[in-house]
Amino acid sequence: MHAILKGLPYPQPLLQAALTRIRAEQAKKRDNGKPAEHVTYARAALIKAWLNRYDRSHHQQEKEINMALDESCTNLGYRLGRLFAVLEHIQQDANPGTNTTLRDSYFGSAMSTPGAVFPTIMRRNQHHMAKLRKEKPGLAINRDKLMQAILNEGVDCTIGFPATLSLPDQGRFVIGYYQQRQALYEKSQTQPETSEERSVQ
Repeated sequence: MHAILKGLPYPQPLLQAALTRIRAEQAKKRDNGKPAEHVTYARAALIKAWLNRYDRSHHQQEKEINMALDESCTNLGYRLGRLFAVLEHIQQDANPGTNTTLRDSYFGSAMSTPGAVFPTIMRRNQHHMAKLRKEKPGLAINRDKLMQAILNEGVDCTIGFPATLSLPDQGRFVIGYYQQRQALYEKSQTQPETSEERSVQ
C-alpha cells in the first residue's frame, strides 16, 4: 500500500511470492486431468506491474512491458519464456490430448536455471518436430520459423543458455511465456489451416 500511494517500487518479496506460487502450481491439474493455468492473468499483471516499477526506479534500459506480445523485445529472460511456450506448444501439436507437458517437469527450473534445462528440452523438441513434419508439415514449418525467430535474437544453442536468471529476469520469463502462449492460442482460433496442413489430414 505504501508503494502504491508513494509511487515507489513494489517490495521484492511480492515478486518472489508470485514466482514461488507459479512454480508450486506448474504441474497442477483440473478435475478432468487437463493442465490448470499456473500463470494466470492476475499473476502476469502483478509481475508486469512489479517489473515496470522496478525498471523506472532503477533507470533500466528495458522497454515498459505491455500485456501484448512484444516480438521486438530482446531481453534474455523474456525470450527464454517465449521459447519455452513455443516448445510446449510443439509438444502438444505433436501429441494432441496429452495431459503432461514440458511445463509439469521443467517450468520452474527453466525459469531459474535455464542452462541446466534448455539443452535437454531442445533435444526432446527434435523428436516432437520430427513427428510434426510427418503428420502436419505445414504446421511444422510455421513452428520452426517462430522458434528460429526467437533464437536469432540472441538465445542460441551455439552460444549457450545462461546458468541462472536474476529475479527480475525470471519475472520477464513468466511474462514472455504468458504472452507467447496467448498469441499462439489466439492465432489458432483465428487462422484456418493451410492447404498443406489440410492435405496431410
